[in-house]
Amino acid sequence: GNATCTADGTKTAKCDGCDETDTVTDEGTVLDHSFTNYVSDGNATCTADGTKTAKCDGCDETDTVKDTGSMLEHTYHESYSYNESHHWYAASCGCDLKKDNTVHTLVDNRCGCGFVFTAPPSYVWQDEDESGTVSVGDTIQFGFYPQSEVTDAALIATLDALAGKPGSSAQAWISYRYYPTYSAVKTDFMQYIDIECAGVKYRGVYFTTERAYFAGRTVPGSYQDENGYRAGTTYWFKHEPILWDVKAVDGKDITIVARLILDSQEFDDCSSYSNNYAESDIRQWLNGSFYEVAFTATHKAMIQTKRVDNSASTTANSTNANACASTNDAVYLLSYQEANDYYAGRARKTMTDYAKVQGIEVDSKNGYADFWLRSPSANYTTIAVTVDSQRGLLGEMNVPYASVGVVPALKIQLSADEAEYEWTDEDGDGNINVGDTVSFGSYPQSKVTDATLIATLDALAGKPSNSALTWVSYHYYPINSTTASDFMQYVDVTYDGEKYRGVYYTTYRSLSAGYKEKNSYQDDNGYTSGTVYWFKYEPILWDVMGVGGKDVTLVARLVLDTQEYDDYSSHYNNYAESNIRKFLNNTFYETAFTATQKVAIKARDVDNSGITTGHENNQYACENTTDKLFLLSYQEALSYYGSDEARRKIATDYARAQGACVYKSYDSSFWWLRSPCSTSYNRAGLITLGGAVESDYLVYNAYYGVVPALKVQLP
Repeated sequence: GNATCTADGTKTAKCDGCDETDTVTDEGTVLDHSFTNYVSDGNATCTADGTKTAKCDGCDETDTVKDTGSMLEHTYHESYSYNESHHWYAASCGCDLKKDNTVHTLVDNRCGCGFVFTAPPSYVWQDEDESGTVSVGDTIQFGFYPQSEVTDAALIATLDALAGKPGSSAQAWISYRYYPTYSAVKTDFMQYIDIECAGVKYRGVYFTTERAYFAGRTVPGSYQDENGYRAGTTYWFKHEPILWDVKAVDGKDITIVARLILDSQEFDDCSSYSNNYAESDIRQWLNGSFYEVAFTATHKAMIQTKRVDNSASTTANSTNANACASTNDAVYLLSYQEANDYYAGRARKTMTDYAKVQGIEVDSKNGYADFWLRSPSANYTTIAVTVDSQRGLLGEMNVPYASVGVVPALKIQLSADEAEYEWTDEDGDGNINVGDTVSFGSYPQSKVTDATLIATLDALAGKPSNSALTWVSYHYYPINSTTASDFMQYVDVTYDGEKYRGVYYTTYRSLSAGYKEKNSYQDDNGYTSGTVYWFKYEPILWDVMGVGGKDVTLVARLVLDTQEYDDYSSHYNNYAESNIRKFLNNTFYETAFTATQKVAIKARDVDNSGITTGHENNQYACENTTDKLFLLSYQEALSYYGSDEARRKIATDYARAQGACVYKSYDSSFWWLRSPCSTSYNRAGLITLGGAVESDYLVYNAYYGVVPALKVQLP
């Protein structure tokens, strides 16, 4: 009985004839090790169980086994990680895991995770030769178009959930009206939708069958599947800045050509089958669909309508009988001659992912593609000139080929002052100080009086009842009515690089919003119903009223508009919920500022406490607000302006057409403050015609002026 786990025991026998004994090894009696107390080795991870080890009860032998169930839970960082669309908690345990992966929720361009959305500027110029001036060879980012395919699975899932699919979605999918394979008739088989997520715009593309490479003829072929895009799946593409190469500079006019092939379209379909550029499908597409998608109103104001030379001399043959009339275009294709001059005869280009999903034919050897020029073949009326993908040399192609790329060109004038501001250093000290003036943003102000220009604008806009343009209702209250209606409308028109607003009304705007009133100041100001009046968008002049570090507080020099503080239906002086606060931070903000300028405007914590109203215990003082634009308080009006005379402000022509009350002796107008009256729920503060600071005026009076204030960080 003396065996152990490391050695056999012994056995003893007594002699049969005496007491002599014999002890020998008891072979095979060695005991098994006994492992009864396992201890974790502390090597478990969040992806696998660890091990545990025990020491034999009778020796130093050890046994290590899997410690089942010891796998650790994943741990996560306490602060968010994020990209441009989502935020999440990243695993801190070494795994590539995300917890609470969520789309950004933006408030004033900020998400609580720390992500800040910055709207891209209208353009970015890359001074390649460092000359300090825009030169041939420089690059410019200008406009936006769907380009790169979205590959992030979480973002795709979010966009899919937002958009749904055509036929089963509450969202409005739009048909491209293309020709499908095996059909000579346009249908709705291929559709798109634009969705904004966390401030960024994306385009979804969905098709139930492939797009035919030949527009208008029954053909089986398509290049969409060869490019990796299959029917029945939604593909997403990010709207990104378009990169352009500067190809010519003539004074302020800059000719730019897209760096990449942005899309694929037929030159003309089989229904007309013509290489006449003036009447072609591709010209209409460039100046219609592409122009509207790619450019904002700010961009459009910078694009110069160009007289496009389509004469035979611009084609490959100076006697080309197929050359068409010259055209006036905002966007155009290069001619044979321009392509030859700009690219020295070799102009190979790659394409965007979006062009691939459209069905462009990609050269499998080099990744390039053919793209259209506007010049017709001299030998055939059904063939137009292209740039060949293999050699970059000029070739030809049948005009219905929808698999050929599009490389737009345009002429622009880059506006240096549109992006930011002009500052007048009144005291000449080189710093922005109280008392200086800043020109920032634009708004309709001066009435157009030139008869020729008025006739031109009238011809462009027509009137609301017979116009191809979209007139927009102010939805104001007319005289003798308690109901807002569409009697007064406006339209914005850009002509010769300048922007104008047309205003038309069939009856007069009431002095009071929602209260039955028979009077108006519009006719007193010289504006009668039934006539279109035009006002030029002009830079807004602001007075610097405060400087704190980089933050500059600005107050408009003029009365820019007229609005009720709140209408008669609610007629409360609660600034936080007022109509005028909504007007400032929506209608006015969107009208007056470009995307670049909006970046400079900082949301401000607006103090609406009783002390700012002139009555510390004001029972009608509302909660503080966070605003980009705001009205001055009673207290600010007193502190910013040292006298009644300093507070008197002149109304613009546009504000007068809106119905501002104008005091003839001073040519001044009332203007609202945000502070409520302390003794009445339906009255608020304003600056009187004489410039006094008062607090007892009915909130639904619509003839009082608007003088916006804001805080900016000027570069």
